[in-house]
Amino acid sequence: MKDKITSTNFIVIFSFNENYQYSLKNNQEFEINPNILYRSNESENDAKYTPRVLLFDYTSNLGSMSKEGKLLTNHLNSYNKMIQQQQDRSGGDGMASFISQPVGNPMNRKDETVDYRSSTFEYWSDYMHTDLNGLSVIDVNSNSLPSTLSSSGSLFDDGIEILGDTTALTERYQDNLRRMIEECDQLQGFQAFADVDGLWGGMTTSILSHLSDEYGSRPVITFGSTPYSPLVHSNNQSVIEERLFNTTKAVSSISQFSSIYIPISSQHWDTINQSNFNTLNMNNNYQTSSIIASAIDTATLYYRSNYPYSLGEFCRSLSVQSLNLCTLSTTFPSSIAKLGIKRSNANNYNNSPYTYPSTPLFSNPALHYLTPFISNVQKSSFSEIISIRGDPIDEESNTIESQQSYDSVKKIIEGYIEFSKKNSIYSPQTTAICNISQPFIVDSLRFPAYNITKQKSQNSTAMEIDGQVAAKYDEPPQSILSHIQNGPLIASYLKPLCQQFKELTKSRNVQVYRTDEDPTSNEMIIEHLHSLNDSYSNVSNHNF
Repeated sequence: MKDKITSTNFIVIFSFNENYQYSLKNNQEFEINPNILYRSNESENDAKYTPRVLLFDYTSNLGSMSKEGKLLTNHLNSYNKMIQQQQDRSGGDGMASFISQPVGNPMNRKDETVDYRSSTFEYWSDYMHTDLNGLSVIDVNSNSLPSTLSSSGSLFDDGIEILGDTTALTERYQDNLRRMIEECDQLQGFQAFADVDGLWGGMTTSILSHLSDEYGSRPVITFGSTPYSPLVHSNNQSVIEERLFNTTKAVSSISQFSSIYIPISSQHWDTINQSNFNTLNMNNNYQTSSIIASAIDTATLYYRSNYPYSLGEFCRSLSVQSLNLCTLSTTFPSSIAKLGIKRSNANNYNNSPYTYPSTPLFSNPALHYLTPFISNVQKSSFSEIISIRGDPIDEESNTIESQQSYDSVKKIIEGYIEFSKKNSIYSPQTTAICNISQPFIVDSLRFPAYNITKQKSQNSTAMEIDGQVAAKYDEPPQSILSHIQNGPLIASYLKPLCQQFKELTKSRNVQVYRTDEDPTSNEMIIEHLHSLNDSYSNVSNHNF
């Protein structure tokens, strides 16, 4: 086993309570419904929301979080106060006290002046803003793992074996899961987030297999993530092969237990640094995680808001026949103009007030694909869901659109899609648009750095300006657009994955094989991926 398995860069940054504001539409209490994914602890003044989640990781990776889900940083002051009171009562004589300090580099939530945009965090719990429920954390003790694991302890099949051979761990997570489900008034389904670059992909497969057996009628949407690796970037062959081996097995296995499977990776963000995040540090897991989590938080608003849609309807609208793999893209537009949508005549509201770009939305250069190997090319999709949070209407506009921006943003995007249908092969069978007026709230000192505007120092002379240029971060926008689509674009992901995995299995590289590896299982994976790739590649010949 490795001494420490670093958690993936894909960490869900749990929504802050202040993100649940009163609705701007229909005077509803909440526009985004926190009760879908959170449990509410009512207090005298307000409600505190705790994620309803099961979280698996090594005990050594919990950082400043206890096995009971409590953040040490949230309780350290009260603990110190208790120790001080004990010392005061004893007179300070003959009493030795040992005060625990936070492990890692957790955020200081109370100090709003600290700029975390360039900080490097050691543990995923350093990101956290809230305690978890006592049932949430399923910690894996590396000292009690089966002795038959691979030498690296980080292969897909290792994860399956951990749950298969560790009865106490399996019983604990299944018991905690059952108790959480009993709390739900109406169980819609499951959201799953998995680091598929290692044994966690295998463990996720085992857990989803259990969900399929026990709750087979409930839909499951799974986001499978691989982190950015400098070793992959520098073409370290052994690391590349291990990642290929693990992620390919995960895609084939997890997708069969999921209603919708969405692969995500920050390894292939070739264009994201060229726009909003041109100061993004790819080695900083905190920054890449923030972008991914924000995109997912927005994309899932379809079934987490007061729209009358469920998780089941979300999955059914995206899947077509047996094709259930989707892509995810996102953008942070400060205005509609960033998408190429421009006002044609501000005084001509009833007669095409906007001009639209000829490219369909999913190939708009403003969008960044978080699904690997996908580029902004024009291929017709057959199902898509567009989610927008905040109202990216031009501030200088004084027309009816800005006065009723909630509905007008949706109308503008609908007009863009209709225009695209008439002027290209873009013709999705199903399009759903979910627009939330509540702004996309981020802490400007904690979210990844946006564009930097160069400013001349007022005290600089002309001779000094070139060498002394002050940098000022742009204010982060309060709008975000996420786009999930199912269509032939996914073939761009499946084809290289299938080809490279086939070559790897032929070479029988011992570094990515366990001693008990079954060659026939890899042949079945190749056959399954080939079948999926053919279905997506020939999708234009199908009548959906």
